[in-house]
Amino acid sequence: MWFLTVEKNSNQTLEEQIFELLEKLPKDLKIWEELSKRFESSVYCGAWLKNWNRDVWFSSDLFRQLADRHLSIGLAIYCDCEEDEE
Repeated sequence: MWFLTVEKNSNQTLEEQIFELLEKLPKDLKIWEELSKRFESSVYCGAWLKNWNRDVWFSSDLFRQLADRHLSIGLAIYCDCEEDEE
């Protein structure tokens, strides 16, 4: 098992940070095809929202790049809001 991370950056969207992560990975899709035959691979994100009712959007380009690399995506979404704000 190995992990690759990017630094939390509140000036970037979650999608921008995922693209930053993908930039650190090999671009050769043949490598990803071989890896996917041998290993399970995924991108796992933790998202901390300041309010409970916020949108997180991903572009088709992001999903295309993940799919091309046989990567699934998982999200853990947390709210840093007070209970009475719900």
